[in-house]
Amino acid sequence: MTESAHAHPPEGDRRPGPSRRLVAQGVAWSVPAIALSAAAPAYAASSDIAVAVVSSCISGGSRNGSFTVTADFIALGAELQIVLTHSGSGSFSAVPNFAHTGTGTTYVVTGTGGPSVGQIAVQLTAGQNGTSVVTANVSAPGGATTGDTEAQIRVTRTGNSNNYSCSAL
Repeated sequence: MTESAHAHPPEGDRRPGPSRRLVAQGVAWSVPAIALSAAAPAYAASSDIAVAVVSSCISGGSRNGSFTVTADFIALGAELQIVLTHSGSGSFSAVPNFAHTGTGTTYVVTGTGGPSVGQIAVQLTAGQNGTSVVTANVSAPGGATTGDTEAQIRVTRTGNSNNYSCSAL
């Protein structure tokens, strides 16, 4: 290119208003700001936690089942609490496959700023001709939960045998 290609037009040849180059630079700088503001999900600012609790049974006349808890997004430091309660005859044991705090059958998951999925394996016992039920309730102390926040596993024992029937509710 010659030096005249970079020269500015004489004063009388300039158009009023900003140059096309200045407008293009402004657009180029605004695109990253728009992209950054759109990258944060809408629920990130909310204290609500969307959850789904699903119960399931192991087939074949078993007294074993599990609860799968899925949270779409738990803000950094926010807590999700899972409480298991028992009703009916017999008892139950539970083993979670996720890191938690809490005591007994109360499990507290602390958010890491993203989604969370965990499973709790449950084994129930029931007395003769009895029924044993474990209910999982999910809540967010200091916030709110939306979605399916409760599920049950019900085991019924026939007679004094080891024949159990399991249903997930």
